Amino acid sequence: MSISLNIATGYVDIAILNILRREFPELLKLPSLLTHSYYVLMIGSVSKEAFEKYIEAQKGV
Repeated sequence: MSISLNIATGYVDIAILNILRREFPELLKLPSLLTHSYYVLMIGSVSKEAFEKYIEAQKGV
């Protein structure tokens, strides 16, 4: 059986949200905790600086 990366990250996101909302009920008041984006990096394909620039750019999303 194979599963695509976006499906796998979706399952992880759901699991994390369930744990966080169970531990911190006040989070239930928020409409969303996670974005629909994810970043995949193959070692050696992108510099550390490029990765850090991408992460910084995502903070405003």
